[in-house]
Amino acid sequence: MTARRAYLLGPVLALALLPSNLVAAAVPLLMAEWEAGAAAIGWVFSAYQVGYLIGVVFLLPLTDRVRTGLVITGCAVVTSAAFVAFPLLAHDVWSAVALRVLAGLGLAGIYLPGVRVVAGAVPAHRRGFAVGAYVSSFYLGTAVSLWLTGALLPHLGWRGAGLGMGVLAVLAIPIAWFATQSSGPPPGGRSRLDLTVVRVPGVLRVILGYTGHSWELYVSRGWLAAYLAALARGERPPREVELLPPPVRLKERVMLSLRLDRPLSMPEVAGVIDERALPRLEALRLVERRGEELALTFRGRFLGDAVTAELLV
Repeated sequence: MTARRAYLLGPVLALALLPSNLVAAAVPLLMAEWEAGAAAIGWVFSAYQVGYLIGVVFLLPLTDRVRTGLVITGCAVVTSAAFVAFPLLAHDVWSAVALRVLAGLGLAGIYLPGVRVVAGAVPAHRRGFAVGAYVSSFYLGTAVSLWLTGALLPHLGWRGAGLGMGVLAVLAIPIAWFATQSSGPPPGGRSRLDLTVVRVPGVLRVILGYTGHSWELYVSRGWLAAYLAALARGERPPREVELLPPPVRLKERVMLSLRLDRPLSMPEVAGVIDERALPRLEALRLVERRGEELALTFRGRFLGDAVTAELLV
């Protein structure tokens, strides 16, 4: 397999991920249409990760015995078919869960086998760049998915937006076939997961650390878009937030307002702002005071949570 063809797996991955954030962007619409609560929609979002987990455990080891290109192309068919079917067949929480599991399973057969193919096809001195570019396609696909869903929702609704992106994801199939048709034979092996690696302390710590990172990442990815949209519309916060003590609610307001680039009235938040930290942060050009208002500078927005955490008492 040539290096040029290996680079085509980046677009395959990005296209396969294009419809992946439909649920995250359309949370309020799905809750209203299916009369579902937050926990039920959480199942719909998480089903994609459950399918991915199943695929990693059972599909990835198969690449030791089955040609990797066949696995990648077949899984591109599975995930794109599931995404096309989602707006056509998902009419309640559990039908949506089933289709999302299928889509996640297909992604597992594209993403990690693709890393293996790219790493093996590119010369050693270019391997770091090639694998980095391929992995970046994952984040490109998820970012464009969120943006494109938001752009299409007002015009097509969530079903039209999902169908359009699902059809675009089908393009991953011929590209995957072309990119991998000359991939080498499988290396051979047991074609099953080797759990003995968790006995190595260093490996176990990495696994646990990445588990914690993924927990935070997917919670944010699933709910942050809907939460920020609700705040931008001026909706009341959830009842759970109203039960928080007033100082905690005030700190939440500081963090969210600054991250949304909304200046804060100093008299209203004086009780939770560290007055001793302000001069230092101003000297570093991370925050600026405009009369009685406080805002993050461009540098401050770039650092984000580190600055807001320093501001709070």
